[in-house]
Amino acid sequence: MNNTFRVGPDTGSSNFWVYSSKCKAGPCTRHPQYDSGASSSYHENGSLFDIRYGLDRDGIAGFMSQDILRLGEHSILYQDFAEATVATGAGPAYWKMDGVFGLGFAAAAVNMAVPPFYNMIDQGLTEPVFSFYFADVDAEEDEGEVIFGGVNHDRYDGDLTTLPIREKPTWETTFTSITLGIWTTELTDTGAAIDTGTEMIILPSNVSTQLNQQIGARLQADGHYYIACSTRKRLPDVTFELAGHDFSLGPEDYLLESGDSCISAFFGEDYPPPGGPFAVLGTVFLRKWYSVFDIDARTISFARARRSGRCPAHRFTLNDVF
Repeated sequence: MNNTFRVGPDTGSSNFWVYSSKCKAGPCTRHPQYDSGASSSYHENGSLFDIRYGLDRDGIAGFMSQDILRLGEHSILYQDFAEATVATGAGPAYWKMDGVFGLGFAAAAVNMAVPPFYNMIDQGLTEPVFSFYFADVDAEEDEGEVIFGGVNHDRYDGDLTTLPIREKPTWETTFTSITLGIWTTELTDTGAAIDTGTEMIILPSNVSTQLNQQIGARLQADGHYYIACSTRKRLPDVTFELAGHDFSLGPEDYLLESGDSCISAFFGEDYPPPGGPFAVLGTVFLRKWYSVFDIDARTISFARARRSGRCPAHRFTLNDVF
């Protein structure tokens, strides 16, 4: 059997799943499907699986299985994964990806499934580091990339700034403050989850409201904040203080064109204790900042992404996945 799937590498979750041939309706019928009956290396598990994603709580449900996963030139043995038989919510109807490749910590995995990257490390296929470069939304020739086991130094300028992550099984660092021009708000005991599976920047509700007011964006009935794109010429940068270091986005980064207007990338959502409070920095942030994730050191590193550079010989492209 040679099933090929386009999966979304996701630092915000820890499980690997693809659509199952046992799914007969809904979004899964528009994607390649895993057929266990056609695989000589399939091992049955059968335990039920259920996971939720994002603000809309889009859901994927099914059951666990095990097989050999081939990723690029590597074969990952005994890989646990979920066969998705049910997809709920608005998100799956629009997802271009055929599944999710969770890159979160094993301790956060549903059903205690071992994430693929952990198996790659244990089987001697890679070092415990992976890195991301996201192309601009309107890039015609450039592609995004994720590198397992290393860093592409041609994809960023300057030096990497390394931040420790918090004492949680998530890719989350400390979020101290956010600044726009002369306006600043301090954050107390708040994290910033670095999430390749989320597009926007999700802030505590009161912070999001204040920040959108500061840039002049207006809330519309669809829940998005809108503003004239022409304002990008006069608006200042937004600066995030993460673990004592500043990382900025320009108005061309945080205002996204949508027809005749621009949408603010700042959304509001409150995550209560014990998991919260925390913000989520998605690909709007990561397009500006090349990112390196180190599982053993429990660190995330950033450097300003370079918009032209030489790609490595072996890469997994992300173009059209997110």
